Amino acid sequence: MTTVCRGTAAACNPADLHVLAYAAGFTLWHYRTEVSLDDIARPGFFDPARALLRPGDRIAVNVRHAGRFAAARDFCVLADRPTGIIVEAIGAAAIAP
Repeated sequence: MTTVCRGTAAACNPADLHVLAYAAGFTLWHYRTEVSLDDIARPGFFDPARALLRPGDRIAVNVRHAGRFAAARDFCVLADRPTGIIVEAIGAAAIAP
């Protein structure tokens, strides 16, 4: 799978992070990318968006490859530490056949 996120697989582009809903003190975000789920799960991927993300926020990630849906997975922001944003995948990934 292509590991490109507007020029880099090292980090997300905060401009691609969109609010779906905000309620009860947390935000539900959507992030669409061509970066693999493995790259997204790596520590530091969401660090460029640390000004936007808060512990408890959820991120619904949709991965596309060659313009088509390839995979999806939900993540939860666990903490914002001096070393970076800590996220953890929630449940199983949905992978297109």
